[in-house]
Amino acid sequence: MAHKNPLISVAIPAYKTKFLSEAIQSVLNQSYAHFELIIVNDASPEDVSSIVKTFGDKRIKYFENKENLGRNDPTRNWNKCFEYVRGELFVLFADDDVYHLNFLQELYLLSEKYPQINLFHSRVEQIDEKGNTLQLSPICPEIEHPLDFIWHRISSYRLQFVADFMCRSEALRKIGGFFPMPLAWCADDITWFQLSQPHGIVYTAAPLCKFRVSEEHISSSGGLKKKLAAIGQYVTWLNSFTKSYNTTSKYEQILLDMIRNELIIMYKKEEQYQIIHNLRNTNILSAIWSLLLLKNVHHSKLQTFVKFIAHKYRVRNH
Repeated sequence: MAHKNPLISVAIPAYKTKFLSEAIQSVLNQSYAHFELIIVNDASPEDVSSIVKTFGDKRIKYFENKENLGRNDPTRNWNKCFEYVRGELFVLFADDDVYHLNFLQELYLLSEKYPQINLFHSRVEQIDEKGNTLQLSPICPEIEHPLDFIWHRISSYRLQFVADFMCRSEALRKIGGFFPMPLAWCADDITWFQLSQPHGIVYTAAPLCKFRVSEEHISSSGGLKKKLAAIGQYVTWLNSFTKSYNTTSKYEQILLDMIRNELIIMYKKEEQYQIIHNLRNTNILSAIWSLLLLKNVHHSKLQTFVKFIAHKYRVRNH
C-alpha cells in the first residue's frame, strides 16, 4: 500500500559521459527529496565511475555490469536497472537528458490524485547539444483512455520518450519489466501501452523533462535491418492487442477500428522513412549492401531505393 512521501527510484542506464554530470545533477536538485538514484554502468569504455564519484551523495547507488547488456537490446540494461529498485514509484532516466527541479514532485502528486492509475508523464522540451530549445511536445489531456493513448501515439500526435514517464514499480514488475525489442526500438511504447491498461494514463502539461537531441542518442543509431524487424514486431504486437481487447462500449470499438486502420498507414510510412533515412546517411555501396541483406524486399522499397540512388548520383555528378 502506498504511503505518504513514498520512495521514488530514478535509474540511469549509463554509457555515455558527455552530459552525464548534468543529468545526475538535475536529479539531485529535485524538490522532492525522498528518492534513490540508481546508476548502472553498462560496461562503458568511458570513465563513468569518476563522474559519479564527484557527487558523493548518499542517495546515489552505483553498480557496474561485467559485460555490456544493452548493445543490441538496451532494454536488457533497463531491466537490470529495475532489479535494484526499492521505490514504490519508478523513473527510467537517460544519461544525456535533464529534469526540471519539480519533475518528481509533480508526477508524485498525480500518482496520489489518481491511485488507480499506474502511469504518469509530463510534457517534453526538446533541446540540442548546447541546451537550446528546439520544440515542445504536443499538449495531452490530464487523463486519457488507454486506446486514445495508443491511437494518438501511432498517428504521430504524440512526442514521447522514456524519461518523461513515471510508473508504479509493482505494475512494471507484473508485466515483466520493459518489453524486449531490437535496439529497444518501440520497446518503451509497448511498455507504456501495457501500463496504461486498464484505467488510462495521467499527464501534466508542465514541460518538466528536457530530451536532448544528439547524434549519440540511441534512437539515432543501429542497423536498418534491426529497425525494420522491430517495426514489424511493433505492428504484430499491436495487432494482437487489438484482437484480444474486450470492448465495453461503442466508443472503444470505434477506437479499436481506428487503431487497426492506422497501423497499416503507420507501418508503410515508418518503413519508408527508415529506408530513406538510412540511405541518406551512408554511401551508395553500403546502402545497396544493406538493402540486399533484407529479406522479402517489397517492390515499393526497390522503387524508393532506385529513385534515391538516381537522385544521389545526379547530385554528385553535377
